[in-house]
Amino acid sequence: MKIIEATFGKWYIKCIPEDGARISVLQFEGKNLLTAEAAVFKPPERFYGDYETRPVYGYDDCFPTIDTCLYPGENFVCKDHGELCWQKWKVFTDSDRLVCYTTCERPNATFKRTLEFAGNIIKWKFEVTNLSDSTLPFLHTMHALMPLKEIS
Repeated sequence: MKIIEATFGKWYIKCIPEDGARISVLQFEGKNLLTAEAAVFKPPERFYGDYETRPVYGYDDCFPTIDTCLYPGENFVCKDHGELCWQKWKVFTDSDRLVCYTTCERPNATFKRTLEFAGNIIKWKFEVTNLSDSTLPFLHTMHALMPLKEIS
């Protein structure tokens, strides 16, 4: 699986385009800000949703829904944690930015996440473009899993 790695000043990031553009590592001055992938993945014994059937760590985006549900006004069921974390994205770096984008077939929209790095600041920017003639109801959640005992 292809991994995009980049350093922006004191920031270091790893992103996995084929895994929903998951940010698997985000470090500032060598300090991990996200949970790391477990050495061995074991799904929970109890079913908590399809999302939990895969390794859960790092950062991804929930869009156009968070929970499994019937999409409003359409005849399809959105996946657990939305559609984006299940698909391949395009990812590239550009001087001080990491840009990730993909097209969602249902609902028909593009989703773009841009991280801009400057000193000790990250600006997260999101852009959704409706590609249909219908309204585009959605929820978006930044799904960051952080090692809270290690970060203050």
